[in-house]
Amino acid sequence: LTLADWTKILGYDGYYCQVDPDDPDTVYAEGQYGILHRINVRTWESRFIKPRLSDKTGTTNIAPPPAKDFPALRFNWSSPLLLSAHEPKTVYYGANHVLRSANRGETWTILSPDLTNGKPGPSPYSGHTISTLAESPRTKGLLYAGTDDGRVHATQNDGKTWADLSGKVPDLPPGRWISR
Repeated sequence: LTLADWTKILGYDGYYCQVDPDDPDTVYAEGQYGILHRINVRTWESRFIKPRLSDKTGTTNIAPPPAKDFPALRFNWSSPLLLSAHEPKTVYYGANHVLRSANRGETWTILSPDLTNGKPGPSPYSGHTISTLAESPRTKGLLYAGTDDGRVHATQNDGKTWADLSGKVPDLPPGRWISR
């Protein structure tokens, strides 16, 4: 392979990308601190789909809208992005909460509580964030989340309840970045 065999999709340093298995012209790609786009690689039409509590007009793409005093979402430099193995139009995205969209990123639901140590890390908008997501390919509703501050959580019922597995993973020292 040479550089001529590759295509730049979003123009960031290299982050998570997911190809829609039902529509290979559709690629989800993200950039620093939660920038998220759905891109048609045939037409190059791009749609900004980052989950946001409010924008400049005060509107949100999270339903139901969180309370006005809901703390800001914190996204990792490389926020985990995952298309469901069971429902390819379902997108999971990690901030300090797990977010889910059932409609390709048009609207989002906050699927989890804050799964981190619950406070901003090195800067007010980042750190103490979800750094990896995994979904069971066999069991619908079984989802894992790992954080950059050493936490591991799982849900077996598609986000209704979350179990804290931190400290229960053998040979994992506390506070380590969970990358996979």
